[in-house]
Amino acid sequence: MRDLRTRYGMSYFVTSIAGASHSQGSLHYQGRAIDFDEVNGARILGDSAHARALMSACREMGATEVFGPSNDPSGHADHVHCAW
Repeated sequence: MRDLRTRYGMSYFVTSIAGASHSQGSLHYQGRAIDFDEVNGARILGDSAHARALMSACREMGATEVFGPSNDPSGHADHVHCAW
């Protein structure tokens, strides 16, 4: 999370790190996943350049799961999920 700010200059709002309401076996329950619903002051509501930039940054940092409006709109139309 720190690297998103320091390396990529992103600000964000996190809605879930561990727990919350996720499917069984979710990496959230291991504390290895983060859900974001805002990046650089913009709410994630459908595909956008901000959402894609956040997803790209997560991949560059080694995330093994990256879901968002551009690749999983049925489950992630309003947030980005990154897990390591």
